[in-house]
Amino acid sequence: MPDYKTYRLKITVLTPLHIGNGREMLRDYDFAERHGEIWRFDENALLETQNIDDPKVVEQLAPKPADLVTDDREYRDGSPLFRYHIPGKAISTDGRVREFIKDVYDRPYLPGSSLKGALRTAIGWWEWEQKGLQPELDKVSIPPRHQGEKHKFDRKKAANRYEQDIFFPSAPSGKGPNYDLMRALHVSDSQPVEPRKMQIVNVVVYRNWSVERADKISSIETLPAGLALDGITFKIDTRLFGVGEQAAQWQKLNFGAPKRLMEWVKICQRYARQRIETEIEYYTRQAKNSSKISNALNLYRRWQSLQVAENDPAFLLQLGWGTGWDGKTFDSRLREDDYFMLEIIKGFNLGTHHSRDYQNGDEFPMSRRLPQKGTDAPLGYPLGWVLVNVAEGDADFVETDWQKRVLETAIKTETPAPAPKPAPKPQPKPLIATFTDVPNIGDRFKGEVFNQEGRALDLFIPGLDDTIAYAHISPENNDTSKRYKEGDIVVCEVIGKNQVGKVWKVECRRIS
Repeated sequence: MPDYKTYRLKITVLTPLHIGNGREMLRDYDFAERHGEIWRFDENALLETQNIDDPKVVEQLAPKPADLVTDDREYRDGSPLFRYHIPGKAISTDGRVREFIKDVYDRPYLPGSSLKGALRTAIGWWEWEQKGLQPELDKVSIPPRHQGEKHKFDRKKAANRYEQDIFFPSAPSGKGPNYDLMRALHVSDSQPVEPRKMQIVNVVVYRNWSVERADKISSIETLPAGLALDGITFKIDTRLFGVGEQAAQWQKLNFGAPKRLMEWVKICQRYARQRIETEIEYYTRQAKNSSKISNALNLYRRWQSLQVAENDPAFLLQLGWGTGWDGKTFDSRLREDDYFMLEIIKGFNLGTHHSRDYQNGDEFPMSRRLPQKGTDAPLGYPLGWVLVNVAEGDADFVETDWQKRVLETAIKTETPAPAPKPAPKPQPKPLIATFTDVPNIGDRFKGEVFNQEGRALDLFIPGLDDTIAYAHISPENNDTSKRYKEGDIVVCEVIGKNQVGKVWKVECRRIS
């Protein structure tokens, strides 16, 4: 059996966090907007309110799910027509919202793969220096620029040689993943949280002292500042740290001193310090001509002033969507050589503006993605920053003064704006004493019970013969387990109707 060094992680969100599942939700098809919130449709429940067995009804079905919700009173907690609803409004011009990764119950969570990817970047950044690596064009697949039109190169594979030098230096050709140092690290997913914990955030592209045009706005589902994610385990396979054959195997893999891997917390602390210093440099230059990024600059300066002690079992980390090129590469290591940067930007066409106009020593990357609080307000905090608290084995988490102050600096001023108060609910329609035609959605009446199966009820509609129409209350629309007998009266409200042959089945919910 393998031996593991085991840790537990508690991750607290400091700035809006988005981990996407690759899908985008479309307004009126996947969600509607009401009362300052996004309401995610339950497509199956919507279809159940329609008589899809009748070809004529199918032909007349509304083209958009939003058109099937004809009663505004359905936008309420517990409505079976919606999977969840969360505060915020999507202002992206195409009406799309990037969806957060969730489990089968629509509960968002932090995937271990996303966390491990961010840790890999930090460890790779550290190992670059330990191994004495330098920016070298011979190690990236870039041709001379005059050959650029004749060759196509995959940006995602540009750093393969460096990846090999750092993570699998002794791997046979094509066997890199089997020899990768990061195979010794195992990171679990977090426990999921309820959908209502999410919020909608609208993100703009900030570039060169201004906000780019409106069609650059992205609307995203996020986990908000202050939310804690638990249940994450972090294991290091220490079999290769032993003696004899195990030590020989480690030496064969050529990973270097195994103790370095055990210092992953300190490595992440130093990587975060470097990232914050780099961002302060960027925002300080930008602030000379723009006040829009004052929130980001002030946050980074406060974090820089809070020096974490090396024995503090915690660190800052940025992950997820919107962290940018510099947050997903070796960044500062590459920028040590201006000519190297010039060649990879031109050779890989990194950014429309950069690849065309970039000169030695220019800012790169020049843009950042930041939340938009309002057209005139300063932009919000940079995305994806979290506080990682580490406990070894079954030990309790240690809450240090540094951690408390970091949380305070982010959460105090990152409280989301309260959602606008919902419009007053319209008064319910009066009860209709008798009908001459099939009831409409929203009509209320007193129905007479003629059948009950479990919590499902069938009722006579006043004024109509049951060969024309009858009312049906399904179990989910009957909030009582009371047993009714024939002739009992139930007050109900119409929520849908289906025609089966010549008879209308009027779907209702029990009011009293």
